[in-house]
Amino acid sequence: MVTLESPLIELTVFVTDERGRPVTGLRRDDFEVLEAGVPQHISTFGVERFDARLELPRPTGEDRSEQFAPGISNRTILVVVDDLHIAPHNMARVKRALIEFIDGDLRDGDDVVFVTPSGRLGFLQQLTHERAVMRLAVGRLMGQKTSFSSTFDRLALTPHLAERLLRRDPTALEAVVRELRAQQPLLSPDAAMNMAMMSARQLIGQIEQRALATINTLAGAIATLRRRPGSKLAIFISEGFLLSTVSTRLRRRLQSVIDAATRASVVVYTVDPQGLHTTSSDPGRSPHDVTPEMINVRLSDRLSEQSAQQEALATIAHQTGGVAFLNHNDLQAGLRSVLAENNFYYSIGYQPSQTRSKRARFRSIQVKVKGHPRWRVRFQQGYLATRRTKPKSSTGARPPEDRVREALAAIIPYEEIGVTARANFINVPGSGSLIIAAIHLDGRTLRFRRIDGTFRATVNLAGAFYDTEGRVVHSFSKKLDLNLRPRTYQDILRRGVEYIEHVRPGPGLYQMRVAIVEPSTGRLGSASQWVDVPDLNERTLQLSDIFFLAEPSPDPSIGSDGRTPQRAEPMLIAPTQRVFDRNGRFDFGFYIYNAQRPTGGTPDLVVQIQVLQNNMPVVTSPLRVVPIGEGTDEQRIFYGRRLLLQSLVPGRYELRVIVIDRRSRQRAVKRIDFSII
Repeated sequence: MVTLESPLIELTVFVTDERGRPVTGLRRDDFEVLEAGVPQHISTFGVERFDARLELPRPTGEDRSEQFAPGISNRTILVVVDDLHIAPHNMARVKRALIEFIDGDLRDGDDVVFVTPSGRLGFLQQLTHERAVMRLAVGRLMGQKTSFSSTFDRLALTPHLAERLLRRDPTALEAVVRELRAQQPLLSPDAAMNMAMMSARQLIGQIEQRALATINTLAGAIATLRRRPGSKLAIFISEGFLLSTVSTRLRRRLQSVIDAATRASVVVYTVDPQGLHTTSSDPGRSPHDVTPEMINVRLSDRLSEQSAQQEALATIAHQTGGVAFLNHNDLQAGLRSVLAENNFYYSIGYQPSQTRSKRARFRSIQVKVKGHPRWRVRFQQGYLATRRTKPKSSTGARPPEDRVREALAAIIPYEEIGVTARANFINVPGSGSLIIAAIHLDGRTLRFRRIDGTFRATVNLAGAFYDTEGRVVHSFSKKLDLNLRPRTYQDILRRGVEYIEHVRPGPGLYQMRVAIVEPSTGRLGSASQWVDVPDLNERTLQLSDIFFLAEPSPDPSIGSDGRTPQRAEPMLIAPTQRVFDRNGRFDFGFYIYNAQRPTGGTPDLVVQIQVLQNNMPVVTSPLRVVPIGEGTDEQRIFYGRRLLLQSLVPGRYELRVIVIDRRSRQRAVKRIDFSII
């Protein structure tokens, strides 16, 4: 008898009626959960709704009240593009659909990470909400699906035909032997049989290795979402692969995907980019074919090849609570349907009641709605119960430097310690273009020790800047020893700890990654941010990033369309915290570079401020002329504004500034995100 690990299992549950409409208004007592056929006690229950505009039908029968989870909901989207199993011509369709998905379907606050089994995306395989970075990752996708080969390639075996040979399918065996003997008349029947079987085994081995790489990538990427809060979903784009019936290796390994999805509360949607397949009367004969028997086998093989390869996609979607979008020509509609699917669902958690078993194995899960057997219920259908292991002793703990490197390389940030990182571009006289890296540590997440009336904590901080090729262009590290008196300690708990790093790179797009480790506990925190440093020598209109003003405007009557007073040298703050009270306000400013100046004249600039939510403007100011006062440095013109927040409801927003140079007819845009609570 072994003791099994017994984590809290949190399921994402979708319920639809006979017409496929979402069923709302259900309560905890309406559900029944079984594990390995044994009823389980539901310990946590919630309802998630992510589109306030969505009108959902009420369930039939008794009217039930509906409660929704409060607060701002985050959504994390993992997109695994199986470049090992997508042909180049189909990858072009995938890339077009993903760009439309990024630009038209994602909403503010969506965090996305793209992953490929080949690892081609490199350091771009990291969570981001920057659409420009997502487009950069999509641009690097490349289909690498190739035909398999064997020692005796004159057979031109397909995966499905190779499997039929290994299953000793008499029709396939007879056709292949006849084909080989027709090509090589001196070949004996036994020699032809051995040649065919050897080719089939080689081919199936290659298929398994490539499929394992895809499955391991998918399972590993899903597993990293376990430490991510909020709504989580995965999109797996693949032409599929053969789950061999002559070997159980791939089917067993596929359970790791189901296990990872269940433990991370992730729903996986699968999408086949090949579109609608039509059955042709042309058997697509190989140039090697000689006998009519072989031509007939290839025709039969072609009819069943696609469904066999799509079996893996259907299995993954079905057993993780998702949907398989197969045999559809509109790839974009499939991606859009994935997001629509996740607008409403139930979250159900339970602690497995069976913690002892003769052996660790896959534990199946069932979820039912009492009294409604015809309603469809989708959910994660199981997990791998593992033996409970003793925690490692502290003497075997990994050194802090290794933990920092682990956090810097992770595709999903660690959140055991609260870290916020912002990278802001600005050009200043005497220093030129630089990045101000502002890092904020949430003091409430640090472990302080009280010694001799003071509060002490130590953390190791490290950071690196990468260019678009993944090369490190700047790195830094620092040990922060905090030894605080009670009053300062309370202030740190409220405001956190700030660290500023100045970087002077050349023009280009950079990613800043920051990691924190607490040596005493091994806990980690990490964050990343992208920043674009323009080339001001190109003489095109450019903007600095948006900064907050250190001193608020003294005029309380200025509204969202007013300007803060001009300052010769305004005091700017690189904003790390962008969460505001609904009754509050904030003052912000930025610099305008390379405005065109006519001889004897001044630049003619206008600016517009927008606030957007889910890509839709909710506040738009009129175009206003940028004042050019006496003594203004026309190479770097400052503009400041105040934004009042009373008219905005709680949620996530984007602040966008648009500057137009009416002399050169150029336009520049900058944006930052913020939240209102």
